[in-house]
Amino acid sequence: SPAILGIGFGLTPRQHHVAGLLLHGLSSREIALQLGASVETVRSHVKQVLHKTRQSRVSGFVRTFARVPE
Repeated sequence: SPAILGIGFGLTPRQHHVAGLLLHGLSSREIALQLGASVETVRSHVKQVLHKTRQSRVSGFVRTFARVPE
């Protein structure tokens, strides 16, 4: 995932990891399975990622940040 997410938006390491997985097209459920976390926990991380990046939807987040060079 683009390094700018962690630096420019103040994401925690876990939020940065979740953001990267979102950019690779994984769903909250798939991310939860990969991280060994609950879906609710992942949804909380996603919500914080969207808030910190000023996005209202995951689709907008992916459209915006999938194009940012690493």
